[in-house]
Amino acid sequence: MLTDTEGGVARVELRVLLANPPLWVLLEADARASDENGTLRDGVRDLDRLTRRVETATAHSVFTISGLH
Repeated sequence: MLTDTEGGVARVELRVLLANPPLWVLLEADARASDENGTLRDGVRDLDRLTRRVETATAHSVFTISGLH
């Protein structure tokens, strides 16, 4: 869950992000920019955790498709 300084909240399930890589790329980039700009109040740890899970799932998919699992 990401919260901005105005009280806005974003919640997206991992399965939604994994099924929509372009959505994940936009969400991560915008959340990182918000963090750098000081407008992201809470959620950096959640974002970092989510990044690791998305990267792990993506790598697993690549290995599976490549026959390297």
